[in-house]
Amino acid sequence: MADFHCGYVAGRYRDGALSDTWTDVTRCAERTFLAYVARCGCGWLGDPQPANPDGYYTCQHELISTHLSSCAGGTLAGLHPTVARRHARGS
Repeated sequence: MADFHCGYVAGRYRDGALSDTWTDVTRCAERTFLAYVARCGCGWLGDPQPANPDGYYTCQHELISTHLSSCAGGTLAGLHPTVARRHARGS
């Protein structure tokens, strides 16, 4: 587990394992994943969502609005530097 927060959307494989931070789930073959799950380097997991564009967006929203904003106390403190820059730009 990391001491900083670096979130991403993971894919849940058929065996239950989750993809890593380097896997761009939007570029994988259709039906590779059973679900998408918001995930953070600190160990936090969001709720499983459908493995489709709406589910991907929901995971991103859950990660930012639920996890990152609450663990950073509404600031960018504690976020991985790359995530903090993206969050500050609003992307």
